[in-house]
Amino acid sequence: MKEGSIRTRGNKIELRVRINGKQYSFYGKNEAEARRKLREYRKKVSNMDNNEEYSKERLSGYIENWMLLYKFGKIKDSSYDILERVYTNQIKPSRIAQKKLKDITIDDIQLFIDDIAAKYSESIVKKTVEILSPAFKRAVVEKKMGFNPLDFVVIPRKNIIVGLEVDEKEPSYTEDEVDKITESCMGFYGTSTRNTNRFRYAPAYVLLLNTGMRVGEIAALTW
Repeated sequence: MKEGSIRTRGNKIELRVRINGKQYSFYGKNEAEARRKLREYRKKVSNMDNNEEYSKERLSGYIENWMLLYKFGKIKDSSYDILERVYTNQIKPSRIAQKKLKDITIDDIQLFIDDIAAKYSESIVKKTVEILSPAFKRAVVEKKMGFNPLDFVVIPRKNIIVGLEVDEKEPSYTEDEVDKITESCMGFYGTSTRNTNRFRYAPAYVLLLNTGMRVGEIAALTW
């Protein structure tokens, strides 16, 4: 007889089992994948020291330190800006950010990823995983966590979660909107062109608008 109970959650299969008196969930695109993750988890647990005290450090603090040590100055400024923005907007305000590393479960991460995928674009989901996965792997190496919970999570497909039939498209401004934004940016106080520009960085705004450059790329320009 197969162990545990199976149920469907959205586009995933959830396998629920009790291990040492505690309830655990393992997710897969099908039952076979969920059971494979259960076997992998049991193997990882068997190699762990059950008496080992894992870190009580909060996830938010650990990620912030990890980003400074292993990302800041190691990747392009524009790439770091994106990761920092995703961390600040998506991860830091979440419930899991305040959990201790030792207490984070597979369910915590699966529900968090599902929530992000339901609210934001596929690129945001990918960037969120780009932050969490290597940070968790580092925490495991440092023996602050017993295993990487993302190893057991199913990353949802955006079109399934929100019911889209086609891939989402990035929004873009119309020519009329570009003209209006440019006119607003390059306006002046008062009635004379000798007066002060309305926006100090107006030329930079217009350059961003017409080239698609990133803020970090603009800031790195030289004469």
